[in-house]
Amino acid sequence: MSPQEVEVFVRANQGKMARLTWADGVVQLVLIDVADDEGFLHSGPNGDAPRHFWSRFGDLDSAQIEDA
Repeated sequence: MSPQEVEVFVRANQGKMARLTWADGVVQLVLIDVADDEGFLHSGPNGDAPRHFWSRFGDLDSAQIEDA
């Protein structure tokens, strides 16, 4: 995904759990919070605290909503 595609995904899915694949290959399930112009806030792995990690849109390779 391009950084622009990640931004669209994040903005459309605030408040939802998502499976994110980072550029280094790590896969995490996180709760998406809010976005700014360069990145977004999200929870720790599995929706755990701390709840306010910030990541750049370009740090992700892929993202998908995690079905409950």
